[in-house]
Amino acid sequence: MINAAITGMAFAVPEKILDNAEILRRFPQGNMESFLKVIGIEQRHILSEGESESDVAVKAAEELFAQTGVDRSEIDAIVYCTQSPDHLSPTTATIMQDRLGLNSNILAFDMSQTCTSFVHLMQVCNSLIASGARKKILAFTADATSQLIHPMDGTLVPIHGDGAIATLVEPSPDNALSFEWFDFAVDGSQKDRLIIPMGGSRMPFNADKIEETVDGFGNVHTSQYLHMDGAAVFHFVVHTIPKFIKQACQKNNVKLEDYDLIVFHQANNMMVDMLYKLLKVPTEKRMYYIKNIGNMSGGSLPAALHEAIRIGKCGPNSRVLMTGFGAGMSWASMSIRLGDVIVGNGVE
Repeated sequence: MINAAITGMAFAVPEKILDNAEILRRFPQGNMESFLKVIGIEQRHILSEGESESDVAVKAAEELFAQTGVDRSEIDAIVYCTQSPDHLSPTTATIMQDRLGLNSNILAFDMSQTCTSFVHLMQVCNSLIASGARKKILAFTADATSQLIHPMDGTLVPIHGDGAIATLVEPSPDNALSFEWFDFAVDGSQKDRLIIPMGGSRMPFNADKIEETVDGFGNVHTSQYLHMDGAAVFHFVVHTIPKFIKQACQKNNVKLEDYDLIVFHQANNMMVDMLYKLLKVPTEKRMYYIKNIGNMSGGSLPAALHEAIRIGKCGPNSRVLMTGFGAGMSWASMSIRLGDVIVGNGVE
């Protein structure tokens, strides 16, 4: 088998910024100021009117090409993981082939996954490389969650930002094992914890059936936007994820102490901090990257890895454990040993 590796990453966000001053103006009621301190987010980048998530993904890809010097004619697969595609049909991967000027005889498909998307995406890319089916994969984790949230939902608007990460996956230069193991889990019985009820075949979009409801905190909800049971999600994460990680490590004959860096989906500072404390992870092995970009859904995990590499928190031969969790409910971990990864400029 051929061992695959991440050899390049680049990160882009929309120019428009939604800062906490605007959040406080939009949601003056309740304890929003305290909520913002707890989640640890000061600003988030969101799409402007007329802008799509693929516009941001194109920026990330172009930076990846510029930084790595890879010949785009050598790209033989595009895998685009998102919950906010440009259209229901065709796939956004198809659109990206044209926009990036790539060859027409390539594999191109979309994946739909939530905050665990980077782990799922890397499993797919690793398999394609290991089998010899593909040699250079351009993989995207890109979400425009701001488009999926009611603008007056004070539980979700302050948390989420938009962005895209382009990742280059190809055979490991020295055939060293980079992707050491993957572990996945899902519990579909908890699907209602994080859900957009309307828009699929179960409940097709129908403007006449959209009704606004307002909860006791003044947050507006409708069936075509994301709904989150925040208390249930928090309970699930703190009771499930630490146990899952311990079991995954045991199954793969490793210990948490074996890792140089442990990265979680950047849901919010409070949740990430709780997981680190429950697992007794030393401060120097923790990674927080949410203050200026918000929770980027599927993009948050690779964005945190990109930033950790960029600032030198990890590098060649570093062993990194990455875990995502989100709607489904879905949760997943992967263990990687980094080689030389070229990264872009990042987002300050």
